[in-house]
Amino acid sequence: MKLFYVALAGLLAAFVMNILTVSGFYHSSFLPISGVLHVGMFVVFFPMVLKMRKYTYLYQKGTSLGSFFQLLAKQLPKIYLFGLGMFLAYGFINFLLFMASTGGGNPAFDGEKYYLNNHGAVVKIITYAEYMAYKANEIRGFSGLWMIFYSFSAAFHKMDAILQQKSNSGSI
Repeated sequence: MKLFYVALAGLLAAFVMNILTVSGFYHSSFLPISGVLHVGMFVVFFPMVLKMRKYTYLYQKGTSLGSFFQLLAKQLPKIYLFGLGMFLAYGFINFLLFMASTGGGNPAFDGEKYYLNNHGAVVKIITYAEYMAYKANEIRGFSGLWMIFYSFSAAFHKMDAILQQKSNSGSI
């Protein structure tokens, strides 16, 4: 159940970061937070992947992702499934919007000027305000990815806790 709460905290933090950056706000203090969120998504995702095979074999006699989604749908309360669906859909839409608004490069600063960089080539000279907007966009792109990983992990770890409880009570 601990991993469920870690995933839920990561999901909430990713959502807050997304809201801040969608509104155009960016601050350099986001970088350490984004690093923690980036590492944290794997902390909750890898145990899920390792346990996923156990559950698909145990309940569905197969290893397809479809059978795993069937197991989630059978075990989780509907509100969790609704939330998972909303975060997955939003995360993918957010990622597409992020890709469409990159401007063809990554924002960079060389001590003199702000510019968009694409594999070492200067694509466009930009202003400080544009630089900040592009940096916010980068964090927004990652926050959508974090929400996908954290929401999926939270749903899985909740299902895992439900199945463990059923197993311990003998109702499986």
